[in-house]
Amino acid sequence: MSPASPLGSWWTDHLQLPGYDPIATAGPCRFDLRAAEQALGFCTQLLPSSLSRWEAAIVLNLWGWRQADGRGRYATVYAEPYRQDSLVLWCVTLGLLLLCTAPPRRAPQVTVTYAQDTLAAEAYAHVVAAIARMPAWTAALRCDPIRQVVATPRGGTLTIGSAPILAPGEVLLRREGGPPFTLAVATRDAEPSPTVAPIAQAARQALAGEPLPVLPAVL
Repeated sequence: MSPASPLGSWWTDHLQLPGYDPIATAGPCRFDLRAAEQALGFCTQLLPSSLSRWEAAIVLNLWGWRQADGRGRYATVYAEPYRQDSLVLWCVTLGLLLLCTAPPRRAPQVTVTYAQDTLAAEAYAHVVAAIARMPAWTAALRCDPIRQVVATPRGGTLTIGSAPILAPGEVLLRREGGPPFTLAVATRDAEPSPTVAPIAQAARQALAGEPLPVLPAVL
């Protein structure tokens, strides 16, 4: 199902990212309106401030688009905001969403890595506070503040930490234990680290029209 007419102008406008048209490049992929709306509601509820239109577009595209077999359309997201501290809590919120919405038989291993220890600690505190506000999560998720880990009863984990290999302002999210997924954030106009550089290059190729499973969100 192409979203061009069924979703109306509000959705088609909010799916747009600078320089990238996910509708024109959809091919056989379909858009799951309900999944996209649920993911957007999750992020809106947990974040302390409203999502920008750009942030909302990333969430909608990432969770809404599905291949014909039901798998997600995008295996990688590359986001390039203006400021170094942008998307700090946004990234870990997406990590929690990946952990909590996994199918029952899966135990995803999600890691969110920041360039600075202080940002990792802030992100973990945000996740713990979010879990405390949700009675169902408080009972189902176990928090380990020493290792900065959140775990599910079936063995899924969200681990939040830092790594000196990342450049200031970078965040790297990876999911294993299911379809592999990567989200990389790098500051605009800064040289990406060797870890993030290949992801940034793939995003440039997607912007140039190459059919890669990469969602480029470059402001």
